[in-house]
Amino acid sequence: GPDDSLAFSWSMADTFGNPVPLEESTNPTLSISTSLLSSDVNYRVVVDVVGVPVKGTFRSDNATQFVFTSPNRIPIIAVSCNVPSQGVLNTDEELRCTTEVTLGDSDEISYLWENPSGQVDLENNPAVLTPITAPSLVIAENTFLSGRLVTMEVTVSDANNAASRTQYVFTTNGPPLGGSCVAGPTS
Repeated sequence: GPDDSLAFSWSMADTFGNPVPLEESTNPTLSISTSLLSSDVNYRVVVDVVGVPVKGTFRSDNATQFVFTSPNRIPIIAVSCNVPSQGVLNTDEELRCTTEVTLGDSDEISYLWENPSGQVDLENNPAVLTPITAPSLVIAENTFLSGRLVTMEVTVSDANNAASRTQYVFTTNGPPLGGSCVAGPTS
């Protein structure tokens, strides 16, 4: 795998604590058969990650994701932005994000863009060149501060109140950090 020094252990239960039987998996990705789930139920999925000790230090962490199953088909959304594959946007370039939506049970959909990382107030901001309720988002150049982790999020809702949300995370280009510079001769 991408990091064979890590082991993953998955568990899942409904809101009443009833466990969902999962196939044993040590992979970083979990696939769950819909036949194991009931409609209109909240589930809690937990992954425990354990790593081999590095320099004598034991490494472990866990993450929890809550999943709600809906009786309706929800819209499925994907976001792409004009950020190069290295995940770094130059601050002197505008940000352009677009969505691709697979419709659920309704073809009437609405959009809402947000910036949960807080770098840009998307409402009433002249640097935001498109409405935050549009399928695409454009933010003017020189809006983001350099060297920051930015999260853009879009929620797509349909007429049945079924919703889907996704995030796009990138970094803004910044000056190099650390290091030193020596010039010679000194006199």
